[in-house]
Amino acid sequence: MERLLKIKNYRNIGVKGEEVLLLNTSLKLGEMGNVVTLIGENNLGKSSIIAALKKYGENSLNKTDDIYDNEFEEKLDPELTLMVRDGDNEFYHDKSISVQDDVNGYSYKLANPSSDYDQQSFEILKLLENIFSKLEVYGRNSYYNNIQNFLIYVKELSDVDALIKCNPSKCSEIKNTLSYIKDYVGGNNPDIAKKIEENGISFDNVIEYLRLKEQGFAGEFKRAFFNLYDFNFEPKILQYKQKERLSDSHLTVNWNYDVNSIVGVVLNYLGYSKESISRAYSLHQQSGSRTPLKNLEKQVNSKMSIIDEKFNSVFRTNSTSYSFNIIFESDYIRLVVSCGGKELLIKRNSEGFSWFFNFFFNFILKYEPNPGDIVLMDDEGYGLMPQGIYELHKYLQEYAKQKDVTFVIATCNEHFVDLNYLEEIRIVDRIDEDKARITSKITLFNDGDIDALKQIKKAIMVNGNIFDEDDVQQVYVEGITDYNYLTGFAKLLNIKGLVFIPFNGVKREEIELKLRRKNHTNIFLVDGDEEALAFKEKVSNETDSTVFSLADVEAKFITIESLFKKSELERFGLEDKSYNNSCNFKQNILKYADDISKETKKNFKRVLEYIKEY
Repeated sequence: MERLLKIKNYRNIGVKGEEVLLLNTSLKLGEMGNVVTLIGENNLGKSSIIAALKKYGENSLNKTDDIYDNEFEEKLDPELTLMVRDGDNEFYHDKSISVQDDVNGYSYKLANPSSDYDQQSFEILKLLENIFSKLEVYGRNSYYNNIQNFLIYVKELSDVDALIKCNPSKCSEIKNTLSYIKDYVGGNNPDIAKKIEENGISFDNVIEYLRLKEQGFAGEFKRAFFNLYDFNFEPKILQYKQKERLSDSHLTVNWNYDVNSIVGVVLNYLGYSKESISRAYSLHQQSGSRTPLKNLEKQVNSKMSIIDEKFNSVFRTNSTSYSFNIIFESDYIRLVVSCGGKELLIKRNSEGFSWFFNFFFNFILKYEPNPGDIVLMDDEGYGLMPQGIYELHKYLQEYAKQKDVTFVIATCNEHFVDLNYLEEIRIVDRIDEDKARITSKITLFNDGDIDALKQIKKAIMVNGNIFDEDDVQQVYVEGITDYNYLTGFAKLLNIKGLVFIPFNGVKREEIELKLRRKNHTNIFLVDGDEEALAFKEKVSNETDSTVFSLADVEAKFITIESLFKKSELERFGLEDKSYNNSCNFKQNILKYADDISKETKKNFKRVLEYIKEY
């Protein structure tokens, strides 16, 4: 299950064949929210990927800005495709300079069309069959003659496709005639109407389906997608950029305020236009009395609990609760923030809180993203200290999960790379001198090297020790599934001080030397099978590194999947070691906590504590 953007011939992306940006590894509401972090050298294409997403959402591809411009190569039109794959269900919407709208370019196939396509076909044909058989009892009377041509047309159709894939005008004709039959028969002989609708085949259901078909194939596509996933295929794609750092002065304006100020946004969200505020101030100035302002203040603050609840639901903390109120004075309007009954000053809070506070009032209240929507950020967080970046990242992760929104961030800031969330990373690197490619999965980061971090370090242009922390053990594990499960369970079980890094292939020669980090010996955790145990013996005998095997904890632990109950592997879709499913499991492990058995939690706890005791 995944959602992707395919890019071909867009500026310098996809010039040598289409490139694919992985956006989501789940389409389930409550699970699909995600942060995608684009990293790569400057001026290589990260911003072009952000622009491609924006152009897709705006239907604004053009020859001036978006064609790969190289005087020695053919200029080809860019193509963008938003794609969803879920087993055998596939949905595509292709856009190019010549075709970019919400009507054309759609295609899809369903693994089980009987749930939609075939079922509707059956219901329509069954209803028509019933109409033929039941209306024969009337003979050729007036109303039967009125629909005879329609019935003849339908009866001559060779197959279901000819009916279901009829053009919108034919759908309209069939729908209108069925409505006529329903009304006429129902009014003249209800018993016959009931017999026509036998076996649960109803006029209303068929008529509603044909009404949607009138919208053409795009309507059919959107309906099929929404029925499966309960959100719209076409996302709203928004771009956010904080123009300036927030300060306490931004919470105070004069009565002739800018509607895009934080105070203006709050008043508008609560239903107060600038004109209504101006009227209150005019009355105040004319009368010389503060009564109009006091009344306005009382009315506005009576609704402020809406803002309180929304902010506290988005900005989740264990015990802290924030509240807001607005003060209207003769020469200013001020938004007051309180925490624990005391006024809160922005300057006394962290950079991360300040950023998110700004984001809440200048984005969330303005745009209200819906499930499936995509928010773009290009070089966001510039100027924040490392702790501020960490907090910003955490807020975005939590908000994405809460609202099923996807954030796509382009950055050169190494502090956006968290070793506990490597599945968020997408690397943009060079193919030729001016062409770029996208690598979306950790398993492909290696580029011939066993170290998954090598390409990440190159992309953010940092030295080899940037990820080292004195109080954290880095443990190399066999591949992405081991990384996802161990990282996820360390979070679930609140076991700190361990960070896992995936490597590929215990068969490779000189693996330990390639992974050696300056001033450190390496720690490995490998499976309990024959190949892994041979690797353990070789590295332990020939180097000063430490190799743990799952079998060291318990002999029956042969692979990482051995730590799960078999029924849980099936429940979470983990039997086939799928990249997407293992990433999704890790990202949502706190949500799954109650569905994971005590036995599985105990097994992972034993392994994690065994390593940590080293």
